Amino acid sequence: MNERFDTLIHCMGNWRDNDKRIRSIGHDGTVREITYRTLAERAESVAGELRRSGLKKGERVIVDFRDSIGQLAGIWGVILSGGCAVPLAFPQVGEYIEGRQETQRLKDVLDISRAEYLLTGEEENRSISPYVSRRVRMVFAPGTGSGWSGAGRKNGMLKESVPQDVMPHAADIRADDPALILFTSGSTGKPKGVEMTHRMVMESCMENIRFFGLTNETVFLNWLPLEHIASLMLLHMGAGVLGAEQIHVNTTYVLSDPKRLLEYFSKYRVSMSFAPNFFFRLLLEKEREIEAEDLSLKRMECLIDGGEAIDGKMTEQCLVLLNRKGLRRSALIPGWGMTELCNGAIYNPDFGKVKKGSLVSIGRPVDGLEVRIVKDGENVIGDGVEGMLQVRGQWVLTSYLGETDEEHRKHFDGEWFITGDLAERRDGELIITGRESDIYILNGENYSIGAIENSVRDFLAESDRDDPQCILKVLTVKNQKNAADELILFISKTDEEDQDRRETAEEAIRSGMSRVYGFSFQRILWLEKEEFPVSSIGKIDGKTLRKNYADGIYDIATEKIPERWKGRKLSDEENLLLFIYSDVLDMDKNFISLEDDFFSLGGNSLKVPSVLDKIRLTLGVNVSAAELVKYPTIVGLLRHIHEKTEDPCVMPEEEDEEMVVL
Repeated sequence: MNERFDTLIHCMGNWRDNDKRIRSIGHDGTVREITYRTLAERAESVAGELRRSGLKKGERVIVDFRDSIGQLAGIWGVILSGGCAVPLAFPQVGEYIEGRQETQRLKDVLDISRAEYLLTGEEENRSISPYVSRRVRMVFAPGTGSGWSGAGRKNGMLKESVPQDVMPHAADIRADDPALILFTSGSTGKPKGVEMTHRMVMESCMENIRFFGLTNETVFLNWLPLEHIASLMLLHMGAGVLGAEQIHVNTTYVLSDPKRLLEYFSKYRVSMSFAPNFFFRLLLEKEREIEAEDLSLKRMECLIDGGEAIDGKMTEQCLVLLNRKGLRRSALIPGWGMTELCNGAIYNPDFGKVKKGSLVSIGRPVDGLEVRIVKDGENVIGDGVEGMLQVRGQWVLTSYLGETDEEHRKHFDGEWFITGDLAERRDGELIITGRESDIYILNGENYSIGAIENSVRDFLAESDRDDPQCILKVLTVKNQKNAADELILFISKTDEEDQDRRETAEEAIRSGMSRVYGFSFQRILWLEKEEFPVSSIGKIDGKTLRKNYADGIYDIATEKIPERWKGRKLSDEENLLLFIYSDVLDMDKNFISLEDDFFSLGGNSLKVPSVLDKIRLTLGVNVSAAELVKYPTIVGLLRHIHEKTEDPCVMPEEEDEEMVVL
């Protein structure tokens, strides 16, 4: 595509003679469609009403419709009027209800954006209005249907024909004027606002179009809310610049039956789409049903896999499944982007060639973006060194909405934006290894949670439990007694395995953790897949998972003591050592068995003296560090004590010993 536009309004000028379709598939599977020509007309109607309502150039308008066609017309209407659109995702099913995440997000966006207007439909207004202050002016329009009809409170109604004297001229809008404000997910706190100019949107879209070789014959499909960076920028704005066919499917409708996405790929001959990495696991769970479907994915040219660290093993297995339905290996493209970068920015057109364990490379940045990896304040050039990923470029934000100078210094290193992602180079390509906020600190050392999760999958594979559909999440949780961070592993059960297999897998995890890191998890919790909380787009919701754990929702685990120990009363010595291990390791004793290895449970050289002191004080026996290393289980250690003395309560003579390094 050779034609370039300075603003989104110039881009929209090409729609008046474009009869290609934009489809919307709702939460019940109902399909609605309009043409680009009709979308332009609807946007003009919205723009006219906003201007009559008093909207001035640059003022912010929250756009919140349930239906994607209404949402798109609203966004473009705001842009056409000279305003700055703030898209918000109305609940996919249901309404705004106090206490829910969507409602809190609405409140946060209203507060942070300081928007002067809120554009919505009459039906949606009943759900939204209780949370909107009088400071915000409401403008109403229907979110669905064939025309803009219906009365609107305060500001009248949107009309079919709009006097031209209330419309801005294209020349009034400059490339560096604000066009959009998108908000980050807020997964680690309140969402942050990112303001994007016309130039940022246009140039990032054009670079993505060039990188993938997209044309007006490309068919785009999006199934994420139209406030997500991939859905709005890559799959709608990118399609809009080209005037290409696009389909928008309700997120909940897809997540309720993931194979529906493949059905739409096949039915509409889709060639460009996006899916977060977790979605490929959902597809694997539907493997038998997918195998039975008559599907063709031969038209797919770019299925971008991103949104989180990419699990190569699981994705590879899903790729084998989709390949049988015609998906070419070259069509699956790992990628990375952020709201703060305005679009997708790093892609790998050669899936799986460069890996680190089960993590695969996300490739190299597109033109216009520079990246660097920083460790201990220095730019890391070589391969294999994990550090903080920083970026700069013409589409990268320069500051968050309303941030203070102190907040700005946390997010920027000079002109470099600190992404919060941990990464390393391998063969010149980038591998995302985790998030900086996902760090476990022990004895002054930092350990990446993403790397630990990757290791756990390797340990499971070693124990013959290599299940690509397994859900696992590692979190750090504050201990309420001593404020120390506890390392907790949440892992999904499978229908086929019994308690013995889970114990075998758990022993492999603890042994592997001790071998690789020198510590292990304070707790390993086995949950049903349905017990993992998920976000509105289906990702595991770590914030809610952590809260549920702190609230005791998962405190239903049974004792780990093996079957052969159950049914008999433990001896006083066994109970004492259980309490000692529990106290020193800061673990619930019900999660320690008599055959658990002290060091596999997280014991290390710093904790050994405390164990030895407590054994001497309670049992009256001197045990050396070397003996604890040789006999690290409760049953083994007691057997050894009994063998070295007929009376376990008689203290043997102390021996000089060398320091044992563990």
